[in-house]
Amino acid sequence: MALKSFGSSDTPEQKAWELEVRRKGQQAQAEQRRRKTALRDILDTILALDCDTSTLTDDELTEKVQQLAWEQGRSVSLYEAIALSQIRRAIDGDTKAATFVRDSAGDKPVDRSEISTDEVMTSADRELLANISKRLGIDPTEK
Repeated sequence: MALKSFGSSDTPEQKAWELEVRRKGQQAQAEQRRRKTALRDILDTILALDCDTSTLTDDELTEKVQQLAWEQGRSVSLYEAIALSQIRRAIDGDTKAATFVRDSAGDKPVDRSEISTDEVMTSADRELLANISKRLGIDPTEK
């Protein structure tokens, strides 16, 4: 029996089930986006605070997070409490915690690799491509 792709159902029951699965997936995805946005908002607010790290207390950080969550009409999630703990550890010098906070705040650096075709393709490679194009009847100047 061959496998069928999702969305190629034959019966109305299968179509209804597939629609339900899609709907639930979309709802879960939207909820995940909301949670990440809320965490990012809290981290942005905390990271924008002017503070002297020698006098900043855990209570002040906790109070700020609770206030922000209250303004959004909800309570602090466990994920946000973990992020708060990581902020405290980052302030104390833990670089892994600082990386977690930076990445969670949406400031993760992007790895970029630039490849120059001059470095990758040799003249022999270009000659080979020209010969293959010629055999196939393809004009290499057309795009």
